[in-house]
Amino acid sequence: MVAAFAAVTMLAAPLALLHGGAAPAAATARDADRSAGLTGTTALTRTQLVASDRPTRPLTPRQRARRHNQIRWHHQLAIHEAKLDHAAAVQAGAAQAAFDRSRYGQLRHHDAKVHAAEVRHATAVRLAKARHAAAIRAAAEARQDARGKRGPGSGRGHSRVGIATWYGWHPGQCASPFLPHGTLLTVTDLATHKTIQCLVTDTEAHNPGRVVDLSNYCFEELAPLSQGVIMVRISW
Repeated sequence: MVAAFAAVTMLAAPLALLHGGAAPAAATARDADRSAGLTGTTALTRTQLVASDRPTRPLTPRQRARRHNQIRWHHQLAIHEAKLDHAAAVQAGAAQAAFDRSRYGQLRHHDAKVHAAEVRHATAVRLAKARHAAAIRAAAEARQDARGKRGPGSGRGHSRVGIATWYGWHPGQCASPFLPHGTLLTVTDLATHKTIQCLVTDTEAHNPGRVVDLSNYCFEELAPLSQGVIMVRISW
């Protein structure tokens, strides 16, 4: 028992001596660091190495060549991507320009067709009006000839009162359910007393009370198309 206690005491004495000597040294190092301003997380111990204190090993020729190749490869890749982007932009611009040219051509073709249709319509209307005027003159001359043959005071012609409607037909022309084609009619609106002349060029179906079916152009000279029907007196 005495021998064991003596052994423990002999082992603890050097440790206490070592601890007693290390403590003042650590305190001294902390005081020096505090006086130098190296406190907190920025303080470095005496055994800690700084990154700049580590020796740098120069690159070998193979490493330098590999690094150069990597830099060159990245540079060429960036150039290739830029070329691809430029080609895509050029292709998109060419496609847009082709579309614009095609659209412009379509618009010009459409405008040309519209202009041609307008010219044809104006020509047709002008010819229809000319034929209408010629037919009216011929009918008036025939009526004058008929009156001359009958002699003066032989009568002023025929007349009838009834309903007038309208439909899509040529300017200055109308349809009659009982009069022959080529008959010149004088139509008078009984409400407004407006009078027009139209030439019978079509035959309408017999309807009770209807005496004439005017073209939309003739009906508009007497009343609005929305009115639909009017009471008129026709004479021939």
